[in-house]
Amino acid sequence: MKRSPAAGAALALGVAVSGLFATTVGPATVAPANASVQGLLDDAALSGVFTGGRLPAGTLHVSIKEGDWRELPEGGSFELYPVPVDGVHISGDTWWVSLDPASVPAKFVASDGQVDFMIEGHDPASGDAVFHTVSAQRVTSLAGDLTRWIRADAPIQEGWMSMPGLPSTQPMNTAAAPTVPVFGGADAGSDNLEADMNTSTVIPDTGELTGIPLELIKSPTGSVADDGGSTDYGSLLPTPDSLASVDAAAAAPYNCQEISGYRGDLQTTIATGYPVGGDESSLTYTSTLKTTSGSAISASGGWSESGTESTTDGWGADFLKDSSKRSYRTVVTYGYYTCYNVAGYYSHWVFPIKQPGAAYYYYLSSAPNWTRCQPVYNDIIWKREQAKENAYESSYGVKAKSYIGIEMTSRHSYNLSGKLRYHVTHGNKRVCGNNDSPGQAGKVQEKY
Repeated sequence: MKRSPAAGAALALGVAVSGLFATTVGPATVAPANASVQGLLDDAALSGVFTGGRLPAGTLHVSIKEGDWRELPEGGSFELYPVPVDGVHISGDTWWVSLDPASVPAKFVASDGQVDFMIEGHDPASGDAVFHTVSAQRVTSLAGDLTRWIRADAPIQEGWMSMPGLPSTQPMNTAAAPTVPVFGGADAGSDNLEADMNTSTVIPDTGELTGIPLELIKSPTGSVADDGGSTDYGSLLPTPDSLASVDAAAAAPYNCQEISGYRGDLQTTIATGYPVGGDESSLTYTSTLKTTSGSAISASGGWSESGTESTTDGWGADFLKDSSKRSYRTVVTYGYYTCYNVAGYYSHWVFPIKQPGAAYYYYLSSAPNWTRCQPVYNDIIWKREQAKENAYESSYGVKAKSYIGIEMTSRHSYNLSGKLRYHVTHGNKRVCGNNDSPGQAGKVQEKY
C-alpha cells in the first residue's frame, strides 16, 4: 500500500545521502538515482544507513513505547505501538521511517510530547540483526497547523511548542518473562579518560533525527522456543514464513515487561570542568532540559549499547565554585526488560527510566589538551550556555560497568539556565573546546 506524505503534517528533516528514494513513501515507488531526500520525504521521522551489511526489505520493524511507561512500578509492563509497515522502508544500505507526528496515538506520547522509538530487525537467512533506540519529541507550530519531530534533548525553537499525549489509564498486556542474567551493583567509574579523547560526536542541529547508523551484528542461531522462555533472542529468530505472515494490526498490542529486582541507580556524568591557576569552575544543572543516556541490548549472553533515550529533568542543582578539576554527575535509574515485538520474538533490554535527583562531583587527576582556544581576560565569568550548538557528550558517561559489563553514552545540553562557568580571577587565560570553538563546543577547558 502506497502512502503519500501528509501535506503540511511535518517539516522535511532530510539529509543528503545516496540511494533511491520515493517521491511517495510507499515502498514500490522510487525517484531517479542520486535524488536528494530533501523535499521528498516530507514526513520522514528517522533515517540512516546500515553499517556492516544490510537487511532485506520487510525485516525492519519500528515500535514506539507507551508514553507513561516510566511511571510504572517495578515489574510493570507497557505496550508498544508498531509503526505501520508502509512507513518503514529499506533501499540498499539506506533505511528510513516516515511517520506523521500527529498520527501517533496519544497513549504512546509522554506528557511533554516525547516518544521513544525502538528499531529492530533480523535477517533469518544470514542471522544479521540490528537494534537501536532513540527519543524524539513531538512539537507543533503555535498556529497548530504543522507538526514535526525534534531530538528529545534538543531545545524547542521559537514558534513551536510541545505536542503532548495523555497518560494511559488502560490495563496493559503481560508476557511470559525469560530467565534473567545476574547483575552486579553500580560503580563510581572514572572520567579521567576524557583527557585522551579530543573529539566528541557532534549532535545534529535541532530538528534532525537523521543519519542514525544501524550496525548489523551476527546473532546466534537456534530454533523457536514454544514456551517463549529462552534467555537469548537468537533462539527466537523469526522464520521467513513467520515474517511473511506478520499482520501488524492483528498482532498488536506488543509489550515490554520489567523484571523485578534488577533496577540500578547508575552515576552519570553530565559535564566536566578544568580550571587552572587558582580560577574556579561551576555548573548549573537545570530542569528545563533533558538528559540522554545509553540503552543496551543483550546478545549471546553479553550486553552492548544500542542507542540512547532521554529522561526529563524534573529537578536541578547548582554545583558551586571550586578550583579543582571535576566531573559533575547525576544518577539515572535503569531497569531490565524483556520485549515481545512485531516480529514475534523476545529481546532483552536495559533502559533508562528516570532521574531520582542525586547530585555528585568527583575530582579528576588529569586534564585534556584541546587546541581550539580563545582568550578570556581577568575578572570575567565565562559561560557555555547556548543550547543549539553541541551538547556535552561522553561515550563512557553512564557508569554501568559493574551493572552490565560496559559503560554507556551520556549527553546533556546547555541553555540559558543550565550552564558551565569558568570564573577567571587570577590573570588572563584561554578557554578551549574539544570539537569546535569554545563558544560552540561540547566540552570546554581552561588553559594558560
